[in-house]
Amino acid sequence: MNDIRFLPMQSPPPSGLFCFVASRFTAVSPTWKEATPPKDMESSTYVDIPDDLDTTSIGLSILHRFGKVKMNMINKVLDKMMGYLSMDDGIVQVYFDIERPRIDPVAIANVLYLFHLAGRGHEVERSERFLEQVLLHRAYEDGTIYYNLPESFLLHVARLVNKFPDHFGDNGMKSLLQKRLSEHLAALLTDTESTLYAISLAMCMRACLLCDVEGSEHHILMKEARRRLVGLQRQDGSWDCDPYYRYGSNSRSWIGNEGLTTAYALLALDPHLGSQDCRVDKE
Repeated sequence: MNDIRFLPMQSPPPSGLFCFVASRFTAVSPTWKEATPPKDMESSTYVDIPDDLDTTSIGLSILHRFGKVKMNMINKVLDKMMGYLSMDDGIVQVYFDIERPRIDPVAIANVLYLFHLAGRGHEVERSERFLEQVLLHRAYEDGTIYYNLPESFLLHVARLVNKFPDHFGDNGMKSLLQKRLSEHLAALLTDTESTLYAISLAMCMRACLLCDVEGSEHHILMKEARRRLVGLQRQDGSWDCDPYYRYGSNSRSWIGNEGLTTAYALLALDPHLGSQDCRVDKE
């Protein structure tokens, strides 16, 4: 299985910056079934990737959770991030590179998470308002510039809302997200078995769990979603490599990983995974 991983860049401490690195990644599209692009193709796209705020925020938040990075390091990185706001509207960008002005709602959700973790959410209020507008107008439905699937946006926003429930409960984002998740799960289940991605189901289900989506109708939908997801499980217990990431919205290829799909599926099937043993019952 080809691996996609987060690797620390070789920059001197205490930069703490990360970059998304793909090593022998699986890249496919409807016209490139099970194909891997040549190493010399679009080399500037696949090789010359600057450090980014997205994976830096995810990496540091996880390291902090396990006590592997101190808040003073995080604050130094946040100070650096403040230098990479869009000039027009002050929204956080994707890269630590002023020559690549890119905005992605999923990246914004992850950057907001790190700012709120440090008690500095007020410094990126414009980015938060932008995120609310994306959610309100369903601007995520065709994916984002770097994330193929709309469920990526819903899941990462759910992660943010779950961690800081008071703030996002008060400003109404949690209730709006719950509404969007309910309607999105219902829409997902109208897809046929042959067109439904396991990772789409898994991310949407996990987001619903994180946001405490309730209601009798929703419980019926979750039961059906669970049945569908388990039905997509392979004989060895894993799930297929589904699309997750892409190098720009016009990219012909996408990046996925069996392990990533499988991890999301297990998290969707057992909300307590990590605190107790998990066994998937197919009955």
